[in-house]
Amino acid sequence: MNTASTRQAIIECALALLQEKGYNGWSYDDIAKCVGIKKASIHYYFAKKEDLGKELLVHYSKNTMAFLDLPENTGKNPREQLFVIVDLFASVLDNPNTFCLC
Repeated sequence: MNTASTRQAIIECALALLQEKGYNGWSYDDIAKCVGIKKASIHYYFAKKEDLGKELLVHYSKNTMAFLDLPENTGKNPREQLFVIVDLFASVLDNPNTFCLC
């Protein structure tokens, strides 16, 4: 696994754990097992859990804004755009074990 894909795998695993268990419900050990790397490797990318937590919020926000800015979403009238937002947040409810970070 290269550096970029390892970092991305850490973020994706941590994001899933965060949505499922909350911030205090996971550890670097959980991520290491999920990604298949040593805990020390996670510290190479994110020295502290707080650093990873900040990155998760940035990542989640960017992905949410990118979704909302898709041409098929931005070309809608205000009412339709509101439903896009509602549908986005409601989609988290499809999995009862997760919650929306927004």
